[in-house]
Amino acid sequence: MTPTDPNLERAIDDLSQTWNPPPGAEGRMLADFHARLAVAGTCDPSSEFDGDFDGDFDGDFGADLDLDPGLDASPPLELASSPGASSLGGAGKVLYFAKAAGALAGLTTAGLGALWLAAAPMRAPTAPASTKATLSAPEVSASEGATEPTTTTIPLADAPAPPAPKLQPSPSPETEAEHPSPAAPRSAASEAAGPQLAAELALLREAREAPAARSLALLEQHRERFPSSTLADEREALRIARLCSVGRYAEAERAREPFDAGKPSALLRRQVELACDGGKK
Repeated sequence: MTPTDPNLERAIDDLSQTWNPPPGAEGRMLADFHARLAVAGTCDPSSEFDGDFDGDFDGDFGADLDLDPGLDASPPLELASSPGASSLGGAGKVLYFAKAAGALAGLTTAGLGALWLAAAPMRAPTAPASTKATLSAPEVSASEGATEPTTTTIPLADAPAPPAPKLQPSPSPETEAEHPSPAAPRSAASEAAGPQLAAELALLREAREAPAARSLALLEQHRERFPSSTLADEREALRIARLCSVGRYAEAERAREPFDAGKPSALLRRQVELACDGGKK
């Protein structure tokens, strides 16, 4: 039998004491029970038992039982000496004893039985030990453990990070103004060529704009001052053109031989042809 809660058992004991029959009811109940046994001994044992006793029993312990007032409260139980008792068989005795036991149980335990049945649903359910869920780790067979290699994963956070490239800040305009980058070294020849080239250009421009006679004098001056000039071809082309313009063709022809040997540009050759040959080829 499943054990009940101790608190529930104490509550049942308290209720059983509260629902006890009133004083004198137990004696009257036993007297009525003896009377019923005496009547049962004289009835036909072969008759069918309908499950009900003669007389009325209201089953209320709070009120007086409906008993015969002429009956003795404690008559002796003489089932064997009653008339017709010797004719009862083994089966009949069992039937009548069961009937008597049922009547006694109904009179004495009706209240407690009802109380117990009413309190039974309130019992705390207890799960059997076999139904308790147990958590177990999954078993891995030897074959599975052998076929699955174990790998070690190294977190990325533990790996040494490559050194970050050092970024040099770009110089601000103010810094560049304060510390200008050093200019490329200029050779002495280039520094000297600047003023010389300017003087050559100025003299050639003056000879080009001057009349023929003045132009020839300036060109001769240019040849004397700058014999290795980078503008020698421009100077000779202008001189030949000026000689032809003043009718000095023989001098012009003598000057054209070294001029053509120097392979001047096509533009300079065309300038000489137009001045001396009249544009004829």
